[in-house]
Amino acid sequence: FFEKFYTKPASVVVMSHYPPLTPLKLPDGKPRYRAHSDYSGFTVLLQDESDFGPGGGAGLEIDIAGHWVPVKPQKGTLVVNIGDLFELWTNDRWRSTPHRVTSPQLRDRAAAQSRFTTMLFSGPNLDATIAPIHTCVDDKHPSRYSSMTAAQHLAAMWKTKSKEARYK
Repeated sequence: FFEKFYTKPASVVVMSHYPPLTPLKLPDGKPRYRAHSDYSGFTVLLQDESDFGPGGGAGLEIDIAGHWVPVKPQKGTLVVNIGDLFELWTNDRWRSTPHRVTSPQLRDRAAAQSRFTTMLFSGPNLDATIAPIHTCVDDKHPSRYSSMTAAQHLAAMWKTKSKEARYK
């Protein structure tokens, strides 16, 4: 089904460097990146394996039913998040993954190290028309979205900031 939408995908690779926290004298618990969801289709993330404190915190966390759950890096694995675009495509049957990046405690070794991550944001062709898939719409689940191009969807998400307002 999706192949025709990805002939010229709108994909971006981002490499992020988070500097060591220790010399910055930031307070414990300060987020490294605010809670949000990704706007596009899928996000593929390579986590920094050293960015997980001995107390079990720091790094990527996902919101599961209102609780922030750490995603411990696993050697040789990638994390795949569903973006907001799939909510439209699946008529809310698949929900995007709210997530954030937390800081290690300043006493943890991870606070004295840089954090590096690499992300691939993958979306369909910008001119592709996106609408709820017919198998996700029925009498009990009427269409919740109007059709729009992938570019229009990205612009709307940028303007509204998607789920970010829920976490302020």
